[in-house]
Amino acid sequence: MARCGVAGHAGIDTPFRNRDIFGESRILIVDDSEANIIFMKMALTSEGMANVRGLTDPRPILDVCHAWNPDLLLLDLNMPHMSGLQVLEALKKVMADTGLPVIVVSGQGDHLTHRRVLGAGARDFVIKPFLPWALAHRVRNLLEIRWCHRRLSEISAAVAVKRQQATLSDRATPSTVVIALHRAIAFRDNGTGVLATGIGGNCRRLALAAGLPPAWADLLMQAAPLHDLGMIAVPDDILFKKAAVTASERALLERHVIAGAEILGDDPDPVLELARIIARTHHEHWDGSGYPMGLEGEAIPIGARIVTICVAFDALTAARADGGVATRDAALAIIRDDAGREFDPALVACFLTMIAEAPAASQAAEAGLIALDCHSDHRDAIAPVSFAGTFAGDGSPGQPPVARL
Repeated sequence: MARCGVAGHAGIDTPFRNRDIFGESRILIVDDSEANIIFMKMALTSEGMANVRGLTDPRPILDVCHAWNPDLLLLDLNMPHMSGLQVLEALKKVMADTGLPVIVVSGQGDHLTHRRVLGAGARDFVIKPFLPWALAHRVRNLLEIRWCHRRLSEISAAVAVKRQQATLSDRATPSTVVIALHRAIAFRDNGTGVLATGIGGNCRRLALAAGLPPAWADLLMQAAPLHDLGMIAVPDDILFKKAAVTASERALLERHVIAGAEILGDDPDPVLELARIIARTHHEHWDGSGYPMGLEGEAIPIGARIVTICVAFDALTAARADGGVATRDAALAIIRDDAGREFDPALVACFLTMIAEAPAASQAAEAGLIALDCHSDHRDAIAPVSFAGTFAGDGSPGQPPVARL
C-alpha cells in the first residue's frame, strides 16, 4: 500500500521510505489489569509493533507521556484512581499539542459510553472481547495517519521560506503541501481523490459568479478539494461499510470535520487557512440543522457555503460503482429544493445561472466529469450577491480576504 500518497512526486521523498514506522512507533497501554496489557502487547508485537509499554496505574500518565512521548495510547475505561474519561480530560492539552491518538478499549459497548468517549477526544473505541488482529489493524491505521500528518508538517516547515516570499498571484499554482494533501486523500480513498478533482474549478466559478474577489476565488480552487481530508481518520470498517451505520458509527463519521481541521493545523498559508475553515464547517446547513456547531445562515463561512453546493452537485452527477447517478436537471432540482434548508439561497441562484451559462461543462458533469472552465469570468452575466460581513480586510487581489469563522 502506498504511504500517504506522495510517493513519486518530484522533490519529495516517500514519507516512510526505508523506515519501519510500526516498529519505531511508541505505544502506551494504560489498563489496571496486567493480563490485559500482556494480551494487547502480544497482539501488537505479532504485527511488528514491538515498542510497547504498559501502565497499570493511570495517575502518572502525564509524566509518562512527557517523558516517553508515545505515538499512540490504548486506554481502559474502568480503572481505580482515575477512569479512562478522567485520563482523557487530563490529556486534553497533550492531545491538542502533539496530536496523540487515543483508542479506548473497554467492555462497555453501549452507545452513550461510546459517544462520551469520542466526545472526550478519543479517536476510536474497541469493545472487549476483541480479536487480536482487529485491534492491531486499528492501531496500524491510526499510526499511519499520524505519520502522514507528521510528514506533511515536515514538508510544510521545509517550504515555509518560499511561501513567505510568494505573492498572492503565486497561489494560482498549488504548493507542495497542497499537492501532498490532495494525494493523501487519494491514498485513503481513490474514489474521494477522483471526485475532488473537479470541485476546485466549480467552486472558483461559483465564487466569481457571486461577485467575490478573483484572488480569493483562486485560493478557494485549491482549498475546496481538501474539504473531506478528515475522512482519512475514519476507520476502514466504517468508511467502507455497505450496510447502514449505527449511531455510534455515525458519531465517528461526523468527527471527520474536526479531524480535517486538526490535520491542516495552524499553518499560516492562506490556502491551508481557508481549507481548515471549510473542512470544519462544510456540513453546516443554512437552516442550522448541520454539524458540528449548528451554525445558521451567514454565520457559516462563505467558502463552506460554496463548497457544500458544488460537492452536492458533484456527488449527484458523478458515476459511482453502484451505478447511481442523477441527470443534470435532476441534480439541479434537488439543489433548488434544498435552497434555504441545506444551501444558501442566494448562492443556489448563482449556481443555477452559472450552470445554465455553461451547458457544455454541465454535459461533462452529467457524465461524471465535472470540468468547468475555471478561468472564465461570468461576473458580468450574473448579478453579484452581497455578502456583507463575510470578510475582514479589503478583499483586494494583493491582500486575500479572511473568511469569518
